[in-house]
Amino acid sequence: ARQPPPDYSFDIRSLRDPGSSLQHCTMQHLSSIEIKQKAEQPLSAMEIKQKAEHKGVVDIVKKIKGKFPGVLPVEEALKVTQQLFQKHGFTPKSCLLAASTCSDEINRVVDRFSDVWGECFNLGGLAGLPFTGKSGFNALSHHIPDNGQLLILFAPHIGVTKTGEVGMIMRRGMKESTTACGSCMAAYEAAISRSVITKDDPDELIGDRQQTIINKIVKSFLPRIEKEREDALVCVANMMYETIKKEILKIIPNDFKYSVGLIGGIHVNTDHGDNENTTSDFFVIKDLMLRKGSSKSPRFRELGTYIETHIKDTYDASDRN
Repeated sequence: ARQPPPDYSFDIRSLRDPGSSLQHCTMQHLSSIEIKQKAEQPLSAMEIKQKAEHKGVVDIVKKIKGKFPGVLPVEEALKVTQQLFQKHGFTPKSCLLAASTCSDEINRVVDRFSDVWGECFNLGGLAGLPFTGKSGFNALSHHIPDNGQLLILFAPHIGVTKTGEVGMIMRRGMKESTTACGSCMAAYEAAISRSVITKDDPDELIGDRQQTIINKIVKSFLPRIEKEREDALVCVANMMYETIKKEILKIIPNDFKYSVGLIGGIHVNTDHGDNENTTSDFFVIKDLMLRKGSSKSPRFRELGTYIETHIKDTYDASDRN
């Protein structure tokens, strides 16, 4: 019988039950931190520290799950999507990976997907919008292996610190947290204050065009944002996701001859500090879509139900053993 992969101690069953406790929520690189308290034996200073760190991980995972239902550790999201698209004939040798994610260096999810699928064509710019546009897509279409497939990962990102602050992140080598996504946060602050933070200079070739566009997009979210004051930044991430998805679908030609798989979601960054016990990043899978190259219809087939099936099959088998 199938067993849950040993590298993932995050209890995925809790995704189906928002009220369940997180009994096994430590990540792979925290699996060695195991607090064992013998009867009537006091904890050492090191064990007390480890126990506190463990509780901190539990708390931050609860916070992330509360804000982003269905969230998975990046490694588990990678595993689920890999298994799904392999069933549809996608392999590292036959497939070209493309990504529309933010330029921010903390977006490690692309690196992890590249470890599995190979070299990645970058479609994205600030906030994860596919700023390379139709020309960028046309360029990558000439890089796909013969009789191969195209797999596109697209996602905005948002940070959550170890204290649970949404929209912020602790970066390596820094004492103070900074914004993530910085572009979306700047646009959000400008929108709610009704101020202008940047304008295109007609005398500059490039200037700040990407941020100018993002400012306009986030400003258009304002009516919805104002209804979601408590979770305004989560609202911005969700609405930016929908914008990126719409733009990705626009740049794929209806008559594109290759099979195309889409993995859409929100990348949740956690602190990237110097502490080796930093929590894993997370990924909310929002869309899994497929269009076969031989299909006469330009419409994509939704594959999202595969996630629930994968979770149920894996853990039902585990429960029987």
